[in-house]
Amino acid sequence: MNEEEQITVRHAPERNRFEVELGNEFGVLTYEIDGPAITFLRTFVPEAHRNKGVGALLVREGVDYARRNELEIDPRCPFVEAWMRRHPE
Repeated sequence: MNEEEQITVRHAPERNRFEVELGNEFGVLTYEIDGPAITFLRTFVPEAHRNKGVGALLVREGVDYARRNELEIDPRCPFVEAWMRRHPE
């Protein structure tokens, strides 16, 4: 089992973010919801956990949430924008 499969993304709407616990650190995707749109603001993954798929897990969960709730996606975060170009589905 690789590290990506062991990570669980949690939605923390009270903090406007999706998060993963990585030991004593967190990876996060922050957002704002305004009417029918969700704006993804920032993706952060601690340096020790980068390039392991953590950011992609956060973005996938955020995009899935937006689709389930019929929200228009505004990818202000460059990482989210790049991920969406690579995954047009």
